[in-house]
Amino acid sequence: GRLFGFQNGEEVGTFWRFTTFWHPEKRTLWVQQIAASGAFGEGPLERTGEGSTQLEQTFYSPDGSIRRAGHRETEEEGRRMSQSFDIADDGTWTPRRSYVWVRQEDGGNEEDSP
Repeated sequence: GRLFGFQNGEEVGTFWRFTTFWHPEKRTLWVQQIAASGAFGEGPLERTGEGSTQLEQTFYSPDGSIRRAGHRETEEEGRRMSQSFDIADDGTWTPRRSYVWVRQEDGGNEEDSP
């Protein structure tokens, strides 16, 4: 997948690219993502209940810095609510931003349709 943006009706670029797969050694669903800046993140995605997940990732930046971040998501009535967190060295999750994702019924840009 990819996270991209629009401004004034025009696509302005891709911010992140994502890959999700079964990690055979860790025996769990795994997410890897890379940013246009070269930052890279990876970690396990776990189901925490009906319609809810938790993703805990370690991010590596081109400058050599490392940070941990998490996401907790729930889905209800066609909406996905997502909360992002910073994860401290002691394991404490501190809330950051929250999002509500809504699927477009028309599939997005008509020009992309076959």
